[in-house]
Amino acid sequence: SAPSERVTSLMQQVVQVTFARLPSDQRFILSAHYLDGRTLKQIASLLGVHESTVSRMLSRLTASLRKQIVGELRRAGINRREAEEILEVDVRDLSIQVRKILQVEAIPAFQVQRALMVEGGESDD
Repeated sequence: SAPSERVTSLMQQVVQVTFARLPSDQRFILSAHYLDGRTLKQIASLLGVHESTVSRMLSRLTASLRKQIVGELRRAGINRREAEEILEVDVRDLSIQVRKILQVEAIPAFQVQRALMVEGGESDD
């Protein structure tokens, strides 16, 4: 069943707040993979890193986003169980314009470098 208008509205707000906090390089990675359908290899090539680095970045980023969204829902007065249930809603049933939220310009090189430093400064060449 489709989520209630209250849930949709709350998720819209929470997703906007959470994604707005993301640096542009992280928004780019999410957008390229989940919205544009680029492969890990394609993204790695664009960023000049190894495919496994992009995979790890995506895994960490999605886990972090999930945790942040649950935290925002809890701050909005939703208990943990309800917050987890809300995250199980099929996103296609929500009227959230993720593409608009994630829109980014070209990634400045220093932001890509910073992302790699956060990743552990590793070089997968």
